[in-house]
Amino acid sequence: MNLLRRFSLIIILFPAFLSAQTYPGNFTSYSAAGRVTLVNAGSAAFRFTFYKPEIVKVDFIPSPGTKFDSSLVVIQDTSEAVPIIRSETDSTLEIASAGLRVRVSKYPLRITYYDLQGNLLLKDKGGFSFSGSTRSVEFRIQQNEHFYGTGERGTDLDKRGQAFSSYNTQMGGYTSPLDVMMINIPFAASTNGYSIYFENTYPGYWNFGQNGTQAFSYSVSGGELSYYLIAARGIPEQLSKYTWLTGRQPLPPRWALGYIQSKYGYRDESEARTMVQTMKEKNIPLDAIVLDLYWFKAMGDISWDLSKWPNPFKMMNDFLAQGVKTVAITEPYITESSPNFSEAASKGYFAKNSQGSPFVFSGWWSCGCNAGLLDITNPQAQQWWWNMHPSFFGSQMAGIWTDLGEPERDNAQMQYYLGPSTKVHNVYNLLWARTIFNGFKSFRPNERLFDLTRSGYAGIQRYSAITWSGDVGRSFGGLAVQLPIMLSMGLSGLGYHNSDIGGFTGGYTTPELYARWMEFGSFCPITRAHGTGQDTEPWIFGTETEEISRKFIRLRYQLIPYIYTMAYENHTTGMPLARPLFFDYPTDEKLYNLSTSYMWGSSMLVSPVVSQGQTSKSVYLPEGLWVDFFDDHIYNGSQTITVPSPMEKMPVFVKMGSIIPMQPVVKNTEEIPTDTLLLRIYPSLDNPGNFKLYEDDGKTLSYQNGQFSQTVFTQRTLTSDKGNSLELTIGETQGSYTGKPFFRTYIAEVHLISDKPESVVINGRSATIQPSLMELKMSTGGFYFDNASHTLFIQLKAYADSAYKVTANNISLLTDVRDNSKVMKFSLEQNYPNPFNPTTKIKFTIAEKSLVKLTVYDILGRKAARLIDKEMPRGDFEINFDAGSLPSGVYIYELNCGSYREVKKMNLVK
Repeated sequence: MNLLRRFSLIIILFPAFLSAQTYPGNFTSYSAAGRVTLVNAGSAAFRFTFYKPEIVKVDFIPSPGTKFDSSLVVIQDTSEAVPIIRSETDSTLEIASAGLRVRVSKYPLRITYYDLQGNLLLKDKGGFSFSGSTRSVEFRIQQNEHFYGTGERGTDLDKRGQAFSSYNTQMGGYTSPLDVMMINIPFAASTNGYSIYFENTYPGYWNFGQNGTQAFSYSVSGGELSYYLIAARGIPEQLSKYTWLTGRQPLPPRWALGYIQSKYGYRDESEARTMVQTMKEKNIPLDAIVLDLYWFKAMGDISWDLSKWPNPFKMMNDFLAQGVKTVAITEPYITESSPNFSEAASKGYFAKNSQGSPFVFSGWWSCGCNAGLLDITNPQAQQWWWNMHPSFFGSQMAGIWTDLGEPERDNAQMQYYLGPSTKVHNVYNLLWARTIFNGFKSFRPNERLFDLTRSGYAGIQRYSAITWSGDVGRSFGGLAVQLPIMLSMGLSGLGYHNSDIGGFTGGYTTPELYARWMEFGSFCPITRAHGTGQDTEPWIFGTETEEISRKFIRLRYQLIPYIYTMAYENHTTGMPLARPLFFDYPTDEKLYNLSTSYMWGSSMLVSPVVSQGQTSKSVYLPEGLWVDFFDDHIYNGSQTITVPSPMEKMPVFVKMGSIIPMQPVVKNTEEIPTDTLLLRIYPSLDNPGNFKLYEDDGKTLSYQNGQFSQTVFTQRTLTSDKGNSLELTIGETQGSYTGKPFFRTYIAEVHLISDKPESVVINGRSATIQPSLMELKMSTGGFYFDNASHTLFIQLKAYADSAYKVTANNISLLTDVRDNSKVMKFSLEQNYPNPFNPTTKIKFTIAEKSLVKLTVYDILGRKAARLIDKEMPRGDFEINFDAGSLPSGVYIYELNCGSYREVKKMNLVK
């Protein structure tokens, strides 16, 4: 849609915001009943209703007989008893709960909120006002106050000083920050100890003190205005209470946390099968394929195009046998070339024009024909629409993609079953998500829903909606803006926001752009490549980018135990998976508006590279010690550092003292070995750490009935006159679920250990030292110390429901930045280019002075070339290999340095 026309519509909806406002009169009286207090102000009134001691709803009643719509967003009712104490003086009425004090000043009538310690939270400036159909409320901004949330926006994370509309608007091809996008949520969180949710679905307008004014306001173009005031000192606690009020995200199926491959689009069954097979051949993990609109004939069909997909259910079954799920797109527009058009029109299931006939969009972009918009507010239309889904789902399809639900095209004159377009527009996709959620629940009552959607509203998270940032432009600008967008969405209660890896449209995705987006995407709630006009698979962009993509996708799978536990935390508390740094460091003022880095869970700091040609990045680290995830370099916090960031590396740091649960690399989440768990440990003298691992069957809703388990891991470093000792405890696994392992292998990987421990003791018994890591993994237990990487490996075979204590005695920790010179690991990199003809480069790292042998073998194991056979010093090296005399084929190259050995493949193509 023409963006100027879209914004013109928004402006037209708000003319009265600029006109004279009418304010309620002074206090005249009040009445009370239980948790409800009604304050009269002339002919107007205010109603205060406590939902919890820390949550109060305030209704502005401009005149007697005013009616309020029932909420589409708030799911909690007022049945919980909340004791209220009221006290009145000549000048004030105070309404107090166990968590909040509301003071109503009588002359003039103004409302002020305090916490129980007497700290000022929020205070009216102009307060409520109205003019015609508009409603507004204005508050004072406090000194050093910062604001967050409001939905999907690419502007500064801190919204103070900004002003923008709250109207869902499709924005295609964007490459820079936008203040109005597809998902608007009338919720704002404040560092002053409160958050506020406005209960009104009409187009709104925020002003957070633009032009330096010390006031923030929210205005709507229609309906009545209410708000929920939520008191909590920290924003994480505010989000927890807000998502209690509006509903929390169910756990997604575990496969949704793996890699998802999509594009616009796979045009037939052959293309889809080829992609899945190629991913397998290239050893790139894959959990789902997404089918864009080529799976049906005409938009609105909701049925397979059998001319292109002759046996879709067998295809999906074949994919399932390989651990790959299928997701397909749907849209709410029905074109007249679809047989469903005439049925929807005859039954009144389309949004209507002013004469009560179907509102028809001419020149619809997918066909050049007419189209109608499903009236998703009509209960009969909802049921009719859902009833067509089971037949194309079958038992094989795993998820759905709901697109264009802003709605992308509508008209202010349209009428829905629920009311005018201005009332319905913002909640259209919320109601569509509810329709899919309820239908899927009846169709597969014990399965988790995956619903990828572009638009939304407050509360959509409770319907298993997974939002993404729409049709972003293919550019580094489009990549850079994804960080504040993702964080703002998390600060609005939607913790799974993600983007099209590589960018969707416009420009051209270069190998560098794809690699950098893939690095970032692998540390996003959902990892999914998508785009139009250009293939999007990892191998499209050259061998180097393919290898980088493979590396980060594989790392994503290794981290799934950590990520899945984050998903459970989101389900139970509303905590987003990607979090702004100020969540953990709320007193550090440098973090209030920082969105170039973020916390990935509670232990990892991620700082994506989002500029073209950038090979180093400046990163601000909060207080404490931080460790580079990839090379174990140690950095002091409370400073900005500059770290090398070549194309194959993204800055990722781990908070010292952390435990990161990981798993072996797998081809898909169906292959996750639940009986093997890796614990990556970063010990600290000052910061003992713990991690509570969450596990369940990954598929069903049984977790909602208590079918899950949790295991607590702790680590601490103890100091005595005999030296330091590291103590790792593995708690008993609490709880049960189908598929829970009875027996488990734990491999602790303890980083930054200076020297081999004197001994390792497991539950009072001395562990056996093993001569190599490979022999340790083949043994029944013991430990191995890698002197080159300063890493201690401990393996034990354990009963899952038993507790274990592991102690490494007389150890020294590398816990100072001066120790960085000691940390270097042996490594062998993939040759580049690969395939090659006839020359290629091989890079490798020698951690300590060693006898080095670098040898090339053919596929039959015969030596083809000896590249190095000599003693070499510690350092990074690169060698050119000329295979001009060798025939085409697959070759193996092997690096031997004492006990270290690594092997890789390369392809010579002549």
